[in-house]
Amino acid sequence: MRAATLILMLPFLGAAQLPEGARLVRQYRTEHNGVTHFVYRQQFRGLDVINGVFTLNLGPDGAVLSHGGETFPEPSAATPEPAPFSITRAAAAAVRAVNPDLASRFRPDLLPPGRQPGVYRLRASGLGADIEGRAAWYGSGGALLPAWEFWILDEDGVNAYSVVVDSIQQKVLEKESLTRFQHAGPQALVFTGSSPQPNPRPGFPTPAPRPYVERVLAPLTGDPKASPAGWVTGNATAGNNAAVGANPLGTRFAPPVPVMAPGADFRPPLELGPGAPNPRQFAEAATVNLFYWVNRAHDLFYEAGFDEAAGNYQQNNFGRGGVEGDPIKAYSHFGAASPSQASLNNAFYSTVRMEDGSDAMIAMYLGAGAGLYSDGSYDAE
Repeated sequence: MRAATLILMLPFLGAAQLPEGARLVRQYRTEHNGVTHFVYRQQFRGLDVINGVFTLNLGPDGAVLSHGGETFPEPSAATPEPAPFSITRAAAAAVRAVNPDLASRFRPDLLPPGRQPGVYRLRASGLGADIEGRAAWYGSGGALLPAWEFWILDEDGVNAYSVVVDSIQQKVLEKESLTRFQHAGPQALVFTGSSPQPNPRPGFPTPAPRPYVERVLAPLTGDPKASPAGWVTGNATAGNNAAVGANPLGTRFAPPVPVMAPGADFRPPLELGPGAPNPRQFAEAATVNLFYWVNRAHDLFYEAGFDEAAGNYQQNNFGRGGVEGDPIKAYSHFGAASPSQASLNNAFYSTVRMEDGSDAMIAMYLGAGAGLYSDGSYDAE
């Protein structure tokens, strides 16, 4: 039987018409209409076909209402099953697909098998839980490939994935998220205006202190043309355009320590105004706000012509010219806890060399004056 996706309306379905290797894995009845559903999965040589699923729906009178699914022919005798020794290399490829930063430190050590037959276990090595995997087949191009399927919980302990890897070429065939969040994408509580105390009449002085406004929940997805990979990678204030973190010691070009948030839903606490605690207590809120504005500036400048070919700051240039590998580093609270003297009332930009591809950084200071503290990471003017 050739690989096909079928949705057929037939008066009956004989046993001979079931897909090759079909094995009943689930049967249930919908009470309100009396329809019984049969779910089959293909299996050859005792190994499941991950994407070889076929469904049959029968009416209350036993008549076939519909059936369909994606099925594949039995692998030839020359097609080998996944070799046991290939699981560690395949697991490394799967981890790389889930968390590239962790992949360099991942050590795929096999653990004693668990209670579930045919399921292998590998040590977590920094992930949220030990990895489980099984040998299987995966349909691609009308044929079955020997593969490993892994279930991986990322290091944040929230995002889980199913990853399928070709056991021979160690190529990732499929990656599916097993975690669904309430909101549609990365978002954060930030000040989207000029500052927490916006001027109601820009360009004109205000004699009285301006009122504070609340942060709003804004998306961190970015402009699809300027930021096709989005702003956020791995639930952190880091991504293709920028890496942002607090730097209280004021160390130039230090690797930023990003803020992490499950599901990339950034809502750190913040208090501002008279009587509020020292702003250093709200470094995460400052970092998240700075991350928003650095990325927003990236997209606005991109629209104005500062793109990859012009030498902008991106890890991946998507084949659009320029030198890649230079996302900008941005620091909140830069030097606020410097051992010699706190750095206040300033901000600066610096680069290692005036060449595309060189490291560059932005440093935002805390401000102090008139008995109040301020934070440059909230000032977009």
